Amino acid sequence: LLLLVFLLVKPGIVLAAKAYQLIEEWGGPGSTDGLLNYPSGMAFDSSGKLFVADTQNNRIQIFNPDGTFFDKWEADFVGSAEPSDVAIGASGFVYVTDAYWHKVMKFNSAGTMVDSWTGLTAVPGSQLSHPVGIALDASENVYVVDQYNDRIQKFTSSGTPTLTWGSSAGSDGLDPGEFDDPAGIAIDGNGKVYVTDFEADRIQRFDKDGNFEQMWGSTGSNNGEFREPWGIEVDPGGNILVADRTNSRVQKFTSNGDFLSKWGVTGTITSPSLYIRPRGIVMDAVGDILISDSINHYIKKFSYLDVVTKPTGSILINGGAISTNIGAVSLKIHAQDVSGNDPKSMRFSNTSAGLATAGWEPFGLNKGWVLKGTKGVNTVYAQFKDNYGLISNTVSDSINLTKDLTGGGDAKEKLEVRVATPRFPTRYHNRTDFKVHWAAYGTVPASGVSSYDLRYKINRKGSWRILLSKTEKKSLKFKGKRGKTYRFQARGRSGDGKVWGWSKVKRTLIAYDNGQYIKSRRRFNINIKKKKTGKKYYLNTVRRSTRRGDYVTYRFKGKAFYVVGTMGRYYNYMDVYINGKFEERVNAYSHKTRYRKVIFGKSWPKMATRTIKLVNVGNKKKSDLDGVYVLR
Repeated sequence: LLLLVFLLVKPGIVLAAKAYQLIEEWGGPGSTDGLLNYPSGMAFDSSGKLFVADTQNNRIQIFNPDGTFFDKWEADFVGSAEPSDVAIGASGFVYVTDAYWHKVMKFNSAGTMVDSWTGLTAVPGSQLSHPVGIALDASENVYVVDQYNDRIQKFTSSGTPTLTWGSSAGSDGLDPGEFDDPAGIAIDGNGKVYVTDFEADRIQRFDKDGNFEQMWGSTGSNNGEFREPWGIEVDPGGNILVADRTNSRVQKFTSNGDFLSKWGVTGTITSPSLYIRPRGIVMDAVGDILISDSINHYIKKFSYLDVVTKPTGSILINGGAISTNIGAVSLKIHAQDVSGNDPKSMRFSNTSAGLATAGWEPFGLNKGWVLKGTKGVNTVYAQFKDNYGLISNTVSDSINLTKDLTGGGDAKEKLEVRVATPRFPTRYHNRTDFKVHWAAYGTVPASGVSSYDLRYKINRKGSWRILLSKTEKKSLKFKGKRGKTYRFQARGRSGDGKVWGWSKVKRTLIAYDNGQYIKSRRRFNINIKKKKTGKKYYLNTVRRSTRRGDYVTYRFKGKAFYVVGTMGRYYNYMDVYINGKFEERVNAYSHKTRYRKVIFGKSWPKMATRTIKLVNVGNKKKSDLDGVYVLR
């Protein structure tokens, strides 16, 4: 079974081993009754029936408490309607946000729409643009997340606007009380309003009048950090549950933002049974938690049950290599506790018996290790311990040591350095600026690391140039030139004066302007210069097509080619041809507009001159090309 863990512990004492365990799921991709397409917000009515915003199927679906299909409402969701969230009042009225038509819809319990309000043509100042989250207070006032206007709007139950707060003029903001694409909203028993700030990766709390009180969170995957939080719920104890969407987990906080616990599962999108992307979150009357898994198109229900399961894991020496001639190796570590999260600690030994006395250390994904050093098969043993104190079974991996190293000590010391650079610096307005990071890893010599050297070269045939020498820095902001490929290496110097070998090469590609390499084109020549979009596009590089059949052909010499473009609701398909042969159809559609995204990439084993043709195959939709990368 798929498990989500929740801890009940006091420091140093294990009181209980309990976990949120998957007990039921329903849905699946499709459009027939009971199937889902990108489910989002959810709400329970007084009888325990679950209402689900089946967003891409343009409808509301209703399920019985056991998950069986009960009913659907779709007659009023016309055209490209996108129901995004649901709220149900004590009166029995059901309120739904429609992100596509920019409005709130009000239904009676029989599914008849009795009111709707606030589209783009509403009273000036109270219009909605892409409304998503919705919540009701005890008086059935309606709070709406007006996402693209970066604000919260409050209405009476009949749609009269009474209050607005958030960013000024609908612009993204990061100050307290401002928003950068807010998404989810929840109200506690005291009238406090909690909002997930989707792009800013934080939670904000307000009083019932919209006055800012507190915020917490930042970008990341540690406790209390988020990656695109969306749904939010308040449990009966006043604690806050957040659907941490891109981190594939739920986090729990006090009402003041103090981290309490987290639960989630590991896996990849290619293993749907182990992978969740929670968007909506709701708790039922008995305390079970339901999430809408928007990637896999399921509703998943978790119950808080007793469970005792040891952590599991594995280790890999030198990435699975068969042999080595040095005793210093690297261990790649994978392990998880019953929740699918990292265990608390780990220990290692060169003998199975030695594990019992080996010391515990904090869990990590990589570790330097020194083999026993005798010629032949050398084995490393490992165990993992979770927060309950449960210890895994022993795991191991072996490698063949080609020469004996015991005569002069256990094994040779080794100082290895890793370099990290962005493959494409697409997140910067100035696309030639990016950061280079480097640091020692694994087992360091006893004398420690005294300094580093950093070097780079431009393109494949360039010469290496020393950028920094004997520096204690571990990062650098670098400014390159358009159209170039930069390669970086670093090395360490130990405290005894020894200079160690250079690291593996890391590459960063800088984009050309879109106008470079163009051999021929039909239209694809509208250059966007609007001030409002200047910080989102690469300036003066966008070539836009709005007609089916428009094309642009590039001719270049390189080993790889990447296209940077804009994705969004009004962007469409492009066909890609390489040397005259059809390669693939690229879909630039996205629920939210996203700038400077790599929408196509292709690499080859050898350097050669090639042509790539991009053809607009949409119908009255746009194709925007910002720039191209060529690996040289």
